[in-house]
Amino acid sequence: MDVQKKPKKKKHSTQKTLIITFMTTVIIVWGLFSSSQQHVKQSDAVFTIVKAGVLSVTVDGYGVLKSNKQQLITTQYPATVIEIIMKSGQHVEEDSVILKLENIDLINEQESTNLELKTEESNLREMVLNQQRELLEEESEHAELVARYELTKYQRKATEPLMVSGTVSKLDFVKLELEEKLLKKRMKFQEKSLQQLSSLHEEAVNTQIPI
Repeated sequence: MDVQKKPKKKKHSTQKTLIITFMTTVIIVWGLFSSSQQHVKQSDAVFTIVKAGVLSVTVDGYGVLKSNKQQLITTQYPATVIEIIMKSGQHVEEDSVILKLENIDLINEQESTNLELKTEESNLREMVLNQQRELLEEESEHAELVARYELTKYQRKATEPLMVSGTVSKLDFVKLELEEKLLKKRMKFQEKSLQQLSSLHEEAVNTQIPI
């Protein structure tokens, strides 16, 4: 009697089925992943070179900005640095200006001093004008005195022959003679007074001018 035998399953068929299933799963996952990503065209991309440098940032705000790294420097007066001229590492000379400092108190003091100086200069000009006017008045009086002296001197010379002939009394002649002498003395005193007045004016001007 013939015995029927069951056909044996081939191992290669089972492995092939597993491989096909795995590949199908990978393809499906890759398709889902790639469809969710965005793509950029090469023509739309911009390429450049990365550079390093100082980035200037402007911030609007109220108040006074202060550096977070403050250092004390030696100065004759307290001041604020408003400009850095020489950077770190630069070559400097003996007279090189490294920083510019500002002190509001000193600026105000300078403005006040300048105002006082202008006031003193104005007072000095006024004093000089007053001195010139005073000197002109003294010179005018001296000129009048000289004129009176010359006139009296001329009258005395003209009267002397008349006094000899008896036309003019001797008393009138003596009066003219005394007046001439008196005017001559006054004229000399006034000349000295003018010299002293000029010296006083000069000394007054020198005391007003600062050394």
